[in-house]
Amino acid sequence: MTTAQCLRVCRPSMRALAAPAAAVRPFHIGPSSSTSRLLRDERDRAASAEATEDRVTEFKKMRQKTLGEAGEKELFSQTHPRLKSREDRMSIAKFRTNWLNQDPPNSSKYVTLDGRIQSIRKHGNKLIFVTMVNDRKTIQGMINFKNMKPPMLLDAFKLFGRMIEKGDHISITGKPARSGTGERILEAHILPELLSPALEQIPESLTDPETKSQKRHVDMLVNPEVADTLRLKSHLMQRIRHHFLEDDFLEVQTPILAKNAGGAVARPFTTRATEFPSKELSLRVAPELWLKRLVIGGFHKVFEMGPSFRNEGIDATHNPEFTTCEFYSAYSSLEDLIRITESLLHG
Repeated sequence: MTTAQCLRVCRPSMRALAAPAAAVRPFHIGPSSSTSRLLRDERDRAASAEATEDRVTEFKKMRQKTLGEAGEKELFSQTHPRLKSREDRMSIAKFRTNWLNQDPPNSSKYVTLDGRIQSIRKHGNKLIFVTMVNDRKTIQGMINFKNMKPPMLLDAFKLFGRMIEKGDHISITGKPARSGTGERILEAHILPELLSPALEQIPESLTDPETKSQKRHVDMLVNPEVADTLRLKSHLMQRIRHHFLEDDFLEVQTPILAKNAGGAVARPFTTRATEFPSKELSLRVAPELWLKRLVIGGFHKVFEMGPSFRNEGIDATHNPEFTTCEFYSAYSSLEDLIRITESLLHG
């Protein structure tokens, strides 16, 4: 066989070997794509931190300076300490119930109260009155330099007075007592512990609708009545749950994320899971079909309270995410369902 014949025989095999080479990715010089992504993320975080630093308020700078000075003087070991279990710790509401109705108050036991500082009044360098709030209940704490145990330097006490601010969360340990005006208070016998400092000022008032909607937590701090809606919803859900459980209904939780959204004529929110990138998933628009499947499966009296999602308009009475309650009772007539609904609404 000549050399030319050998080349003709080998040519198809050489083409077959060369074909995969075209699919080979070109040689990459430099960091890998994953490393590049990590570097980009690190640069983005650094840029974000720099932008955040530029937005630091003067109040926050002042607080950080004061807290740093207090830390150097060993007034506290951490600005956000881990709470320790204490048998004498109680809520302000329970303290008011147990002690404020006693005359004179039982001052033989130490009590620890935790809360957020609502106001501060200083009388000279040796006496501080703080009003603490916890779950809308308030109590006044009296911090007197001469009552501190163990005794401390006056300069350290003055620094503590400069350190605490309105909005700080603190813990006061002391005994029930009366103020000079006859008010029941908690008299501190140990220097109060700083649990979490407020690094931004709480505004005196908040009325701007956009700010109120975007910063609901601040709105609730400034306008406590805003939280009444959440409390009312909690009580209503407890009432509904108690009603159905008394009637031998079973409370269930059905899937929120599924392949198809059914049970109502509404546009769903859609997404994709990383494990199934080719499948489109939907947030449920109603729990109806899942509850009916449970009835078919043998659960004859079921109910559910949970979120539903509909990708539609927003107005004063419509929200894309809302809480719904549905119940199903097998072997019940229309009159039976009407009776159940009426008893739920009328109580």
